[in-house]
Amino acid sequence: MATVVSSLPAGAREWRRFTPAQRVGRFAIYLLLVVAIVASLRTIEVIPEFLYDAPEQVVDLLTRMWPVAWSYYPRGVHAALMRGLTLFAWLDDDNAYRPPHIRRLVETWQAHPGAGLVYSRITMHTPAGEYLVGMAPPSYGQIDTSAMMTTAQAHEVATWRDQGQETIDWDLADRMMMGGVTWAHVHEITADYYFAGAGPQP
Repeated sequence: MATVVSSLPAGAREWRRFTPAQRVGRFAIYLLLVVAIVASLRTIEVIPEFLYDAPEQVVDLLTRMWPVAWSYYPRGVHAALMRGLTLFAWLDDDNAYRPPHIRRLVETWQAHPGAGLVYSRITMHTPAGEYLVGMAPPSYGQIDTSAMMTTAQAHEVATWRDQGQETIDWDLADRMMMGGVTWAHVHEITADYYFAGAGPQP
């Protein structure tokens, strides 16, 4: 903070908190903040339904996080941190993930550290009945992103692209494997996919 004293006589001194340059700079910063907020409100889609149950979701999240499972750190987290590893897993709002979902994917990757794509079995719940997907080897109709875990290196080979609801899952996995990414399979069912009208939603 700067204080400027004018060269007026002692009895008529003028005290200023900021110099003119500082006042202009402060005004410019405030103006940029207002412009950024207005631009964000115009371009970011806010879904009210997500805000309504946010407190409940936060409480549920904190409940699941406590107590901390410290015993899992050395076998599930430490190795990844030491290797500087980044793993990606998808969460869909129409899926119910069973408790060991992430743990099974990570454990399978640890057993096959060269794999860039790991996926599990999931149960598909439809109005017409239930069926399993996620069989090995990976093939069209047998792999779903909600059951996948991939490495950052695999995403350097292929990234997500939306080209139709029926093909995006297999398209991503297929392009990864065509680029040389190896895969590993979790034989256990770790998630449930619920189609509209197929019973209780997660």
